[in-house]
Amino acid sequence: MLTSSTLHLPGQESLDHEGDESEDEMDDDVPWRSPSEKIAIVRSKTSLNPIILLLERPPEIAFLDAVSYFPLVYWMRGTIDCLDDLLRAGITLAENVVVVNKELSNSAEEDTLADCNTIVAVQTMFK
Repeated sequence: MLTSSTLHLPGQESLDHEGDESEDEMDDDVPWRSPSEKIAIVRSKTSLNPIILLLERPPEIAFLDAVSYFPLVYWMRGTIDCLDDLLRAGITLAENVVVVNKELSNSAEEDTLADCNTIVAVQTMFK
């Protein structure tokens, strides 16, 4: 089975493929660009949003050392179960929220109900 593909670069005319391109492809200066790359062009490279890690206990020194290389990364002590902690962390101003479940021991009860607190906390955030 033979397959072929053609790369259309701006400024090159192709008579045999006229009308094959969609409007998006005709307006696009760069061929084969994904939608995420188009979004990346719109966002300023100099604009960063702060990242606040809400942790139940103080992190280890090795973790703090690794995170210190990134700008605008902060941590504070608290839980996602406590609305006051979420408000202090600035959840009302956040553009995005990432919830990661904590590590649990291997008891049978925790295996079956492992995510229930996280699910309730996330639903509280949406209210």
